[in-house]
Amino acid sequence: PSGQWERTVNPSRKLQWFKSTTCHQGEQVLATAALSIVLSGTLKGMLSFHQSQPLLALLKILGLAISMPTRVCLALSLTFSGIGSLAPASAAVPSIVINEVDCHGNDWIELLNKSNNSVDISNWLLTDKKLSVTNPVHIYRFPDGTLLSAGARLVVQQTGVGNLQLPFGISCAKGGIVRLGQPISPTSMILVDSILVPITPAGASFGRIPDATGAAQFTVPTKGKKNQSALPKFLAPKSVVCKAGRVCRIKLHTLNVKQFTILTKSTGATITKAGVLVIPARKLKSVSYLVNIANSYGSLTVKLRITTK
Repeated sequence: PSGQWERTVNPSRKLQWFKSTTCHQGEQVLATAALSIVLSGTLKGMLSFHQSQPLLALLKILGLAISMPTRVCLALSLTFSGIGSLAPASAAVPSIVINEVDCHGNDWIELLNKSNNSVDISNWLLTDKKLSVTNPVHIYRFPDGTLLSAGARLVVQQTGVGNLQLPFGISCAKGGIVRLGQPISPTSMILVDSILVPITPAGASFGRIPDATGAAQFTVPTKGKKNQSALPKFLAPKSVVCKAGRVCRIKLHTLNVKQFTILTKSTGATITKAGVLVIPARKLKSVSYLVNIANSYGSLTVKLRITTK
């Protein structure tokens, strides 16, 4: 690749690429070339640039000796006989997401590792302010040794979870934004994930649907568990066959619904609080009914096709 690239190491011992222009102050500069690779963390075992070439062996080939753990700035040529290409694949952001936020007293934030590998989030931070490595307020910094295994969830709340306690809260009345940052140097960091929390009604949290991967919406608070939508949902039926000349009663199967309203006018039909659509025999004909289902967090209009025979 052209230019310079910065590479960091996570606890799963996998390297990740980030664009960079210079080595950081205080790092041990071992060489100078077009490709700048920054190695951060404790390196051991079979960590390698190529499937069959351990990193320490590569350093030995180049005649470079460093003590581990350390932080170094290493510049390498792109061509190595018998080793293979060092060209990065794609620059991947760590697969840690802010999965759910609850703002109703003793506020809490749930993180989820949606990848297949463990990720060390030591010294990463949560904030409801602009990302900054020097801002001393409204910052929660994860302690050393915080390892999030594949598929694992981690909850940080204001009180009651050991040292995982938020020094800030999220306003349900005003909303706000929560950011997750990963420091990549003593003076800079990258934004890993963020979630914009809207004004949130009582009894709801705000989380991703589908769990871990989807867009955020109002959810049923499920701290440490799979997210569940709080929005109304229509299950069945989409179409019904009724007998001509008889009253037709149709039970609507739904989730999270508090109110049913018929939107189709001049049909003579009614609907009960339990979601039973009643069509008088004299009004029964093949027609589509629009029914609105709603709760405190949202509404949905469904189309029900009635056929007579």
